[in-house]
Amino acid sequence: MGKKGLLETILNDYLIGYLEAIEDGIRRETSSFDRLLAMVESAMEYQRTHHRKARLVLREMTLDSMLVREVMASYFMKEKHYFSLVYEQGRKQGVFTQMRKEWAILHLRGMITMPFLHAQYIREVFHLEPNDDTFVMHYMKHVKQFIELQLCTDHKTKDLPIPMTI
Repeated sequence: MGKKGLLETILNDYLIGYLEAIEDGIRRETSSFDRLLAMVESAMEYQRTHHRKARLVLREMTLDSMLVREVMASYFMKEKHYFSLVYEQGRKQGVFTQMRKEWAILHLRGMITMPFLHAQYIREVFHLEPNDDTFVMHYMKHVKQFIELQLCTDHKTKDLPIPMTI
């Protein structure tokens, strides 16, 4: 097996586990909101426990190659499908806003991948460890707040800080 074959094996192995983690999040919960949150938490936890592979895979996905196109067409289309199903279900139930599902998924995907794609930046600039339990716990609070405020139709504003005026 050459370098390309090794890379393909690593990508496939990682992405199979990543999708299984998302599927697990879907199965764990019943409400659309809880499912979406569980999907994100499961994806974050999977990346945290496989942070070296996550960084390699996420960096590789920024390149345009035949292998990347194949991976996008299979694994990431399936990821999009899962998020679309849950988001559409929540919209029909009146849980989620009418934000275009593409934008909602892109925002969530960016939040899911950022700590692991930009791990060195987070370490060097903010002196935080993105694969640490505490970091992920605090980061997930931020992600949950984003989901509640940006994606949900009914959110609690009484607990939110008053925005600063400039």
